[in-house]
Amino acid sequence: MIIRRGKREPVAYITPEKEFYSRTFIVNGDVLIPRPETEAVVEAAVKEMKRMEKDEIFFADIGTGSGNIAITLLLEDKRTRCVAVDINEKALATARKNAERFGVELRMEFIKGDVFESVPPEMKFDMIVSNPPYISEDEVDALPPDVIAYEPRHALFAEEGGTGVIGKIIDGCKERLLPGGCLVMELSRTKDMAARIEKMLEESALFSAVEHFDPSVITGRR
Repeated sequence: MIIRRGKREPVAYITPEKEFYSRTFIVNGDVLIPRPETEAVVEAAVKEMKRMEKDEIFFADIGTGSGNIAITLLLEDKRTRCVAVDINEKALATARKNAERFGVELRMEFIKGDVFESVPPEMKFDMIVSNPPYISEDEVDALPPDVIAYEPRHALFAEEGGTGVIGKIIDGCKERLLPGGCLVMELSRTKDMAARIEKMLEESALFSAVEHFDPSVITGRR
């Protein structure tokens, strides 16, 4: 373990576990390591679910990774069931293990694909949540070496200056997000990124309210 850490391998991959929202999730090199700032995505989503006067809330987690966001929401609100989507089959295998660990696997469906491409067209959602890749390739040098060397690049970097995947999610909301539903996404804390995403949401002409839950989370309510 000391030798592995000496090579800058993240501690979470060595253990291999990481705490998120006071729960311990299985992690490995196939998934992004859950970070404290991502807990704000859960907090924003829980806030939105509390306003939904429904017996059941059906949501999608795009780029589920370890499943930490989706599973946490399932545990926080018993009305929920979800679809967990990831482009990486190995990531989905990790999410399944975590779902079994927390006893929510029967309330989850796992789909391999890029954003909504493999999600059956009849599936519509009360909420769409995501911690998408949002780092531009131009920002590689600014990242710590243990992140660059070990964490999955597809979960970190996106084309179009970091907004490529986010753009697909926003476009998909037109067909997938039910009226009164909400989109909750993590984004870079830079003012430039926040302004760009806010503009994309407004230009979609889909959302009646766009809010910054905190500097790293934006919500759009249909």
